[in-house]
Amino acid sequence: MKKFICWIMLFGAGTPLAAGAGDLMSGTGLDLSGSMGYYSSYFWRGQQLDKGPVFQPEIALEYKGFSAGFWAGMPVSGKDSRGLSNEINVTLRYGFDIGDLGLKIGHISYEFPGVGPGTEEFFAGASYGG
Repeated sequence: MKKFICWIMLFGAGTPLAAGAGDLMSGTGLDLSGSMGYYSSYFWRGQQLDKGPVFQPEIALEYKGFSAGFWAGMPVSGKDSRGLSNEINVTLRYGFDIGDLGLKIGHISYEFPGVGPGTEEFFAGASYGG
């Protein structure tokens, strides 16, 4: 439980800093964002990873189409298989527009501490219009 409280304090302090960092970084082209979510349970691709409430902090940094992000799914009870977090994701992405066409490519690393081996995926996407 102490570890969980430390995580809440870390991300609780970090998210307002990330929100305020936008003003500090104006004119640099950098965009720092963060969020914290609280949900009653957590599913990943149809598999329930936690039956109880979860806390999901996220932080991302973007610059000229490149972005790096960190996301975690942490049980509120602090009780998962062995560790504090059920899932940790690190994402790297590059996106750009050609007229109304938006293209992106990237990589996501999914880690499941204390549960089993993680997995990775590469992705590509396209969108059209606003």
